[in-house]
Amino acid sequence: MKSLLLFLFISSPLFGQRSIIPHPAIMQSKRGEFVVRAGLRVWVSASCLSEQIFLKTYWQEAGLPVLSTTAKAKSANVLLLVDTARREALGLEGYELIVSVKRITIAGASATGVFYGLQTLRQLLPNGIDSPMQGIRILDKPRFGWRSFRLEEGRSGKGIVAMKRLLDELALLKLNRFQWQPSNGLYTQQQTRDIVRYAEERHITITLEKRGLSNSVVPAHPPSAKQVIYFRKSDPRETLKTAKLGHDLVITISENSLNSEISVDKLYLTEPIPEQMPEDLRPQILGVDYEFLDAETTSSAKKPDQLQRELAALAEVAWTFAQNKDLTRFKAGLREFEMRWFVN
Repeated sequence: MKSLLLFLFISSPLFGQRSIIPHPAIMQSKRGEFVVRAGLRVWVSASCLSEQIFLKTYWQEAGLPVLSTTAKAKSANVLLLVDTARREALGLEGYELIVSVKRITIAGASATGVFYGLQTLRQLLPNGIDSPMQGIRILDKPRFGWRSFRLEEGRSGKGIVAMKRLLDELALLKLNRFQWQPSNGLYTQQQTRDIVRYAEERHITITLEKRGLSNSVVPAHPPSAKQVIYFRKSDPRETLKTAKLGHDLVITISENSLNSEISVDKLYLTEPIPEQMPEDLRPQILGVDYEFLDAETTSSAKKPDQLQRELAALAEVAWTFAQNKDLTRFKAGLREFEMRWFVN
């Protein structure tokens, strides 16, 4: 398992596959193809029965024949496997995805890892019956465990249907936290609970924030008790000082922190860890938090497709290891990605 851990940090060249966002740690081509056809059967570990439902849903959304369930792993064409022995190499959110001639296998140390493997499989699935999938092996894990999107809704709010669609997009991009300031008076308690449950099913933790009480503001003096502190990207010296005090940090990215209007290129090239941060303090950078204000609260309205492209860039900042990031590759793949997934 230790050799697998080392293997995760070796970059592999691209080949003729669909674009995957965020880009995985390792992709290797395999000989042969898996043919998607009628009569395929799925077997899943007992701890990821919810992921089985997602798998069947994604399968049908791609226009593929219904998957049946089998009680025997050996007879399955698609396997979703939770294997706790993989935790050292993959962590709780990493996964291994193998497409071979005989079957598709997704394995992780937890149901969360399997779920993220499914998000990658979604992006590889062909459209239509009797379609081949190129053989592939993917080993993947996130660079950061904290991958957050922060939304301060405008007065009118988005509504429950749009909120669920947003959560589906966050899940597809493997973002795992949603910091939400709901529009005042728009959502009932039941609707809010429904949205929270919907997020949890997609392995997204929602933090509800009251308007005007966002915790993304950097304190004037770092507190003495250890806690998670949000820092603007523009404060590397304060970031280093606070890390030396032993606090864990989340780097907040916004138009203000980048000192200009956000562009997809600039967001993609953002590096959360300051250059001067010593190696022993770098694990205290838990991840990134992307702050977005609804158009009603900003001077310039932003179209939904622009936000979606920014979320895709954020996903690679938060998930993809720095040595595997490539702006040219990302922008080329983003065109295909948004045509398939970001239909307004």
